[in-house]
Amino acid sequence: MLIQCTKSLLDQLGIKNSELYFPEGHEQFPNSFMAWHVNFVTIDRKKAIVLMNNETRYSIVIYRPSKKDFSKINELICEAIIMALRMEGVRKEVIKVYLEKAGEMTFSKTASRSIVAKMNNAVREIEFMQEYLDENLRIQRYISIVTGRFIQLSGNDSGFYPIEKMLECLSLIYGQDDHEVVEDVL
Repeated sequence: MLIQCTKSLLDQLGIKNSELYFPEGHEQFPNSFMAWHVNFVTIDRKKAIVLMNNETRYSIVIYRPSKKDFSKINELICEAIIMALRMEGVRKEVIKVYLEKAGEMTFSKTASRSIVAKMNNAVREIEFMQEYLDENLRIQRYISIVTGRFIQLSGNDSGFYPIEKMLECLSLIYGQDDHEVVEDVL
């Protein structure tokens, strides 16, 4: 899994340029689905880590991370992805296959100004819906459900919803129909 970090997040993590992976080859599906852009931002005067999937634009928020969280960022990102997808009703075995196919987590710089701009739009959407942020939870369970249903535009194509595209990509990776990758969570 490729984690493409902004400079502010790389500074927080203390990762040197010599330790970074080259992001080339993650522009097209399925590699783009295994890559996330990640930013370290301030939302309502509180720090947050915002993840956005390169292919689907599905976003996840880690709110008010502590210094200790940065030392175990790999586990925190995996846990956040698992929690957000489980909240959407994605089956555990589908998430497991996704994480296995994504492979070991590697870090790189952001490679595309276009995707960084889309991630900045996701941050603005999260700021707009900040009433759904729970001060008591580090990994925000509900904001992804809300922002995953905001329509996204892509060039001349018609718009799409990040959650629908996420489920479609998961079904392609898992080899099942869209309705077979989710289960009722309520």
